[in-house]
Amino acid sequence: MDLEISGRKAIICNVESHLALACADALGSEGVSVLLGGSHRAMSDIAIRGMREGGSRQITVVQENATTEETLNSLLRECAEPDIVILGDARRLRLLDLVCNVVPGMRSRGFGRILTIDSTGIGGQIDEEVTGPMHDTVSQRELARDNVTINSIIAGRFSNGRREASGEAAKRLAISIPAGRLGKPQEIGATCAFLCGQAAGSVTGMSLLVDGGDSLRTFA
Repeated sequence: MDLEISGRKAIICNVESHLALACADALGSEGVSVLLGGSHRAMSDIAIRGMREGGSRQITVVQENATTEETLNSLLRECAEPDIVILGDARRLRLLDLVCNVVPGMRSRGFGRILTIDSTGIGGQIDEEVTGPMHDTVSQRELARDNVTINSIIAGRFSNGRREASGEAAKRLAISIPAGRLGKPQEIGATCAFLCGQAAGSVTGMSLLVDGGDSLRTFA
C-alpha cells in the first residue's frame, strides 16, 4: 500500500528508542526523510545502518536531550518545515513550542501529521496538553480542513533490546496480555506510518491503543 508520503520530512523526538527506530524504519521505507532527536544514545549504529541498507532511507540521528527549548529550536533548524512530527512522553516535552512552530507551515502546504506515542496509563493527555493550549489560536476543526491531523498512539508492553520475548519471565508477562505475547516494535511503526499517510486524513483527535488487548473493555 502506497501511503503517498514519499518526499515528506519527519521529526521523531523523545520516543523510546526501540519504538523510534521502528517508526523511522516504517516512514523511511515510504520515502520519508527522518530526523531522530532526543535521548537516543541507546540507538546503535548497527540498527541505523540496517535500516539504510534495507532501502534508500534518509535517517539522521541528533544525539541531544529534546526536553529543552534550545534542543527543540535545534531540531527545527535541522528541519525547518517538517510535514510529520512524532513526539514521545507528552507530559514532559514542551509540545506546544514545537507544535505552534510547525503548524502554520503544515497548514499552508495542506498537509501535516502530529502524533504522540506514549505508554499505557498516559492515555488522553493529547487532548489536554497538546490541542488544549492551541484552542486560543486554532482548533482541531480548522486544522482538519487543512489536512493537518493530531493523534496519539498509546503503546502497551513491547519487546525491546532489554526485554526479549523469550524466557520464563517473558512468558509470565505474556500470559497477562490477551494476545499472549509482547508487542513487536514494528507494529507501532506500521501504525505510525498509516496515521501519517494520506489515507488517514480523516483520522484526527484520536488516541489509539496498541497493546494486544491489554486494556480491552468491549466484549470483555
